[in-house]
Amino acid sequence: MNEKHVTSLSLSQKLKALGVKQESEFEWAQRKYPKELGDRYFKPDLFVDNDKESGLKRLCSAFLASELGEMLPESIPDGIIHQKLFIGKRQLGGYFVRFNDHSPMYDDMLVEVMGKMLVFLLEHKLIDGKDKKV
Repeated sequence: MNEKHVTSLSLSQKLKALGVKQESEFEWAQRKYPKELGDRYFKPDLFVDNDKESGLKRLCSAFLASELGEMLPESIPDGIIHQKLFIGKRQLGGYFVRFNDHSPMYDDMLVEVMGKMLVFLLEHKLIDGKDKKV
């Protein structure tokens, strides 16, 4: 598992600020020491529990695409019809996420484009999160 499988730190922090529950298989953490090994990285929650011994400061959840897929709705209401969610791979490379008539979002990483769509839906109050993990 590497960083390409989880949401970036900046996107993860945005999701946290929007109220997404911090329940994930992985987490972003900041090293307290040694600094030369790097400031931030993701790691399983199991190792964050013992903060003092590990020298880590918990920052936020690092979500997998499968976890975001559980949070994204299958459709969103748009007047009297529902806009269906589409997720796919682009022929030119990368991925897209869109609803029927809404402009698609693109990214090289599936997990990032799914996270960006979740941010968009939350910011525009198109989902309320009552039946989700948000």
